[in-house]
Amino acid sequence: MAISAPPVVGQAGNYMIHRCYDRTPFVTRALGVLWTLLIPAIENASYGTGNAAFNAFFKSGSETVVRTILNDVKEGNAKQTLWSGKDRKDTPVFFCVREPGKLIFQGVDMYQRCLRGAQGSAPPAIYALGSNFIFICPTHWQMPLDPTYICPTVVNNLFSGYQLGLLNSMPLNLLHELVHFYVDSMASIQQLEVLDWNSAVLQLNAVDSAKNAFSYVYYVASVRAQCKAFPHPKSSTGRKLLAADVSISDVIDAGGGDLIVDGKPFDPATG
Repeated sequence: MAISAPPVVGQAGNYMIHRCYDRTPFVTRALGVLWTLLIPAIENASYGTGNAAFNAFFKSGSETVVRTILNDVKEGNAKQTLWSGKDRKDTPVFFCVREPGKLIFQGVDMYQRCLRGAQGSAPPAIYALGSNFIFICPTHWQMPLDPTYICPTVVNNLFSGYQLGLLNSMPLNLLHELVHFYVDSMASIQQLEVLDWNSAVLQLNAVDSAKNAFSYVYYVASVRAQCKAFPHPKSSTGRKLLAADVSISDVIDAGGGDLIVDGKPFDPATG
């Protein structure tokens, strides 16, 4: 009996998964874990700054935006993008970048972009600004499927511990890119990417926190891990953000270029 090849296209909830083949079940499971993580995070967000994790990573004034984005991620809601135009709304589409020459975006081989990123690093995923495309890079598969949730300690109003303990997993990597999409779909705010967890708490106000994808990841992971200790935002010394605090290596400007999949233009309307 012949064994059929894994499908080119898969689906998890409202999210489409392209060219992941035998790794499609891992993407589907990671999204399932993420949806489970989002339930208590959304519930806790309803308390606003009455929840310690929310107060640390988002502050007062960002409640509505944060709840909306987290719920959009959970439901996979369709949004209008620059790519889709005024007559269509799109949900995020995942593409697994597995080999050279198969995914060409605006003339850029996404495999090569995954290897070097925008700043010389190898990002685990890349979101194309203005579109609904999320490219899952080879380094994504080096992450664990199940998060470990290592809570930090707080010393002198600063986090101390292993920062990647709240970041390093497939579900949270996908959350990070999905937040980029939903922040991008809100015309009133722009992307901000602050990785350092102390900077995210102490240097970002409510508006900027709601733009920062890493703030959502830290918040969701902290709620799941039931972390108790957080720096207090009001105790900030007012240090300005340094260039080293900000990284945009996992986004690429969509502009008006084409996405070529296996030598053919990709049509988001038909998949």
